[in-house]
Amino acid sequence: MMNLACASHPSFTTSPFCVFVFFVIFVVYFGLAAADEQPAINQDGALMKKLVLIVAVACASCAPQAAPDKNVAAWERRAQNITLVRDNWGIAHISGKTDADAVFGAMYAQAEDDFNRVETNYINGMGRLAEAEGEGEIYRDLRMKIFIDPDDLKAQYQKAPDWLKRLMDAYADGLNYYLYKHPNMTPRVIKRFEPWMALTFSEGSIGGDIERVNLTQLEAFYGKGPASAPSALRRDSRHGRVCISAPS
Repeated sequence: MMNLACASHPSFTTSPFCVFVFFVIFVVYFGLAAADEQPAINQDGALMKKLVLIVAVACASCAPQAAPDKNVAAWERRAQNITLVRDNWGIAHISGKTDADAVFGAMYAQAEDDFNRVETNYINGMGRLAEAEGEGEIYRDLRMKIFIDPDDLKAQYQKAPDWLKRLMDAYADGLNYYLYKHPNMTPRVIKRFEPWMALTFSEGSIGGDIERVNLTQLEAFYGKGPASAPSALRRDSRHGRVCISAPS
C-alpha cells in the first residue's frame, strides 16, 4: 500500500563532481596543516578565500533544487487523500475521498505502468505524431485533425459543468504529478498535460471511422507526394508546432 504523497521523489544526491571538490579541499587544507607548513599566500588569506569560494560553488551545485511549479503544493495536498494499492498481479486499486481523487490516482498509476504508451496515445490523438516521429507522419496528423480539433476540445472544456471540470483537472494533475515525481522521465512531446486533453478520446468507439480516410489519397490531394509536402506546412512560432494548411 502506498500513499501517493509518499511516492518516489527526487532526493538529495551527491554528484561525483561534489565528491571530488570536497576531496581536493580536504587534501589541500589538512595536508598543509599536517605538514605544519605555511602556504604561499599573501597577508589577507588569498588561498583561504579561494577555498571558501570553491566550497560555496560546490554546495550550490549539490543542493537540491526547489520545484518551480506553483501547483506542486496542491498536488501534494491531494496526494495525501489517495491510497494506491497494487495486488499480486500488479493491478492498481485506488481509493480517495472524492471522484477527482480517484481520477488523479488512476492517471498516476497508469503513468507508472507505461508513461510512454500514455503519452503516445495522446500525441497521436491530438495529431502531433510528426513532432515525435518526423515528417513521415504529417498526413496521419492531418487526418487526425480533420476528426479532432484541439481548439474545439478547449472550448468544450470551458463549457463543461464544474463537476466534470474537476475530473478533467484531476486527470491532468495526476499525470503532471507523476512527471514531477519522476524527473528522469523525459516526455517526447507533451511536457505538461492540460485538462482539455482528457476529451481527446471522448468520441469513443462509435465515432467516425478515421481509418477509412486513405493517407495516400490525402497526401495526393494536399501535397502531390512527399516532394511537395513542405509547401503545405507552416510553423506556429508561439508553440513551436508544425501546422498544416491546404495549398492555395
